[in-house]
Amino acid sequence: MDENIEIFETAFVTADFRAHDTSLSKDIYAHLWSTKRTKEYKNEYVNSVSKYEPLAHCLRNRFFLDKIKILHAKKDIEILINFGCGFSMYPFLLPKSLLHIEIDMPNSISFKKKNRFLAIFRYSSKETNRIFARRF
Repeated sequence: MDENIEIFETAFVTADFRAHDTSLSKDIYAHLWSTKRTKEYKNEYVNSVSKYEPLAHCLRNRFFLDKIKILHAKKDIEILINFGCGFSMYPFLLPKSLLHIEIDMPNSISFKKKNRFLAIFRYSSKETNRIFARRF
């Protein structure tokens, strides 16, 4: 792959990394953002940088997910402000009582806002019914 990936596209690649091992990342929605191009870029990146990169992303996501759950359960936090959120699915993976503010580049936020529910709907209509009922 000769062309560089755009900043906006890193959201897709990072989601694809998290989808590598959902039992580790606990992001059951990460695979919904994968595209052919980002899978190709991810494979090239893994082959040229580190075969452990997907696992590192899974561990990073899991660390923050677990830490946020613990802090919220202890009532140490009420609001999650996620800078550089990309296609993070924390709002759907964390307790509905935790308020979320997602901050990223305008094109990432716009794309996510337009496509998040469509992607989740494709995942599972049963799960979608539960998620649509949640306050976000």
